[in-house]
Amino acid sequence: MLQEWSTLSVWVTENGPANDDNTDMTEFIQIQTGFNSQVAAYRDIHRYSRWVISLDQVLGRQQFETIPDPPEVLQIVQDLGTNASHTMIVSSNENRRVINRIERNIRTKAPAFASQAAGLARAAYETARELSPRQILSSGGESSTYLEVIGLAASYVHLSRPKSVTDSWELWLSFDDMTDWFEFRNQSRRPDLLRILVHKKGNDLTHLDFMIVECKQREAFSEAQVAGARRQAQKGHLFIDSIVQSIDMNDSWMWRSDLASVMPTDQVGDKRSSIGAINRIGNPGMELRDVGQVLRSGDFTTSVSAALVRVGFVISELHDQDEDGVRMIEIPLATVLSELSARISEP
Repeated sequence: MLQEWSTLSVWVTENGPANDDNTDMTEFIQIQTGFNSQVAAYRDIHRYSRWVISLDQVLGRQQFETIPDPPEVLQIVQDLGTNASHTMIVSSNENRRVINRIERNIRTKAPAFASQAAGLARAAYETARELSPRQILSSGGESSTYLEVIGLAASYVHLSRPKSVTDSWELWLSFDDMTDWFEFRNQSRRPDLLRILVHKKGNDLTHLDFMIVECKQREAFSEAQVAGARRQAQKGHLFIDSIVQSIDMNDSWMWRSDLASVMPTDQVGDKRSSIGAINRIGNPGMELRDVGQVLRSGDFTTSVSAALVRVGFVISELHDQDEDGVRMIEIPLATVLSELSARISEP
């Protein structure tokens, strides 16, 4: 992963591939040190680095919490290496920068919420971070990627815990954390989120409701942007549909097993490296750990849909309707901020 990142960074700045024999053509350094004796060094590394990637057999979230003014742990991936004995931790101090940018955006675009801007920016950030750690990793730069954080938060606030659902597990997965699924099919672009509702039907058969979600927050939307976002949502729809309903049973089993491998076994702990938000709605009729087994077995019914969520201060009222097989949702920025404010106030 480091080599791929280095190669891309070097190509951009040096117009050539990374080369270990030429210090001008590398973009990362590797350090081995004892954590307990180097807490101050880890603090300084985070001060001067955008992201810090730690790979170790014993490091965990608790070690990073011992650092004064600790960095944020964005992602934890366990069971790496030939013996599945290492853990990778991605940490950063960029969260403050991202939150500040979101806060400025709220103050500028929604002055009525200026007094709450700091808390709302933090709430939007925390929601997006839980959904898509990789998106957060890319939102600290100088581009407008941080606006996608608000789009992610808006999608979750509007679509999570649907009122029509009474007993279900609700799982959110970020396609940004599953890039190999789309690269395998030569698809460099992908939708943002996958929401899965899992519940028992009347005949005791498990039903999986997949919704592919593409999120956008812009000051204004051109027809080309809307058409492009719609294509991403439709692409995700076809992709998931091919996984769960493939005519080739071996191919279907492989993709279902791949999807099952990222399903959580519980709602706590550091094992949740790919799954974002997990909500228990009423009585789902099964344990969370059983969801992965259901996927592997293929013994379930499915429904697949796609949604495009657009958020902007130029949008004056909420629209939510189906257009050519895609649920088109337009949400005023003020509506998103009001819903986030209400959630902050919840006990």
